[in-house]
Amino acid sequence: MIDSGATTNFIDSRFVTLHSLPLTSKPLTETLLLADGKTQAIISKEVQLSCLVAELFPSDITFQVTDLGLCPIILGLPWLKGANPSIDWKSSNITMRSPPLTPSLMAPSQPSPTLPSASLDIDVIDAMAFDQSLRPDCLTLGTLYSSPGQSQHLLATTTTSSDTTMALAYNAGLPDIIPQEYHQYLDVFSRVKADKLPPHRTYDHQIPLEEGKSPPFGPIYSLSEHELKTLWEYLEENLAKGFISPSDSLAASPILFVKKKDGSLCLCVDYRGLNQITIRNRYPLPLIDKLLDRLHEAQFFTRIDLRGAYNLLRIAKGDEWKTAVMGLNAREAGGHQ
Repeated sequence: MIDSGATTNFIDSRFVTLHSLPLTSKPLTETLLLADGKTQAIISKEVQLSCLVAELFPSDITFQVTDLGLCPIILGLPWLKGANPSIDWKSSNITMRSPPLTPSLMAPSQPSPTLPSASLDIDVIDAMAFDQSLRPDCLTLGTLYSSPGQSQHLLATTTTSSDTTMALAYNAGLPDIIPQEYHQYLDVFSRVKADKLPPHRTYDHQIPLEEGKSPPFGPIYSLSEHELKTLWEYLEENLAKGFISPSDSLAASPILFVKKKDGSLCLCVDYRGLNQITIRNRYPLPLIDKLLDRLHEAQFFTRIDLRGAYNLLRIAKGDEWKTAVMGLNAREAGGHQ
């Protein structure tokens, strides 16, 4: 894919692994931003390849390694500036310019040689088509504008990850597995919507603090190599979804990992310091005996398993800084409870 809005060239990490391409560590990590300004990933690896574009123009290209989902390679501004192709926006064609030939004398009767050219197809959409593409099931998103001096890369075309692609396929099949009388609730089962925070509402979770008290800062708990890797995976996934964001909060609670039954790690936050200075909500709870009495005539029971349950209640605006967490090389604030 050719993307004039991408500030560098990108290659999919799975494509790199599949073809055993040589990786090089970057001296400094860089941030990848998407069209909505959210952080998609932290880029720490790159690959340099000798590429043959349109079978005519060999060149050495440096690619930044990240997860691109359906697209293995994106050629951005560095390649466009170097190749300087001729783009016909009306016909959606790209014509590669041949390198200048060495001057030579030729007999007048000989015809001038025809310079070779090659064309590539490129998808171009107008404003109306772009607006229609901004739906929950879309696979591409719009354009970014960068500010000079930022240590980050911008990606104008955002392809969904393999997980999101599977979620889109799952959503498409929902009408077939959910009875007709419940089709008005199809969005409740959406995996794509579960990967987004709900809007702020009147019952957002507030964190009132005791007068004169401030949430604690630190300490940092030691993490193993495996825990660090799991932490980075968690950060990349939730930064991309917008569930968390980088923070310079004055508060920061430590994180630790707990092993699940299946052996995987569950990230936990030690909020004991914050809980000690939080004003308790004293709203009365109903008596359990009374609740059970009301169920004596019930015939059908179900266990509610909400999708993304922990992300369905937003932290109240202005209270996000109190939920900041801190680990090795990580300071993030949450947007959900």
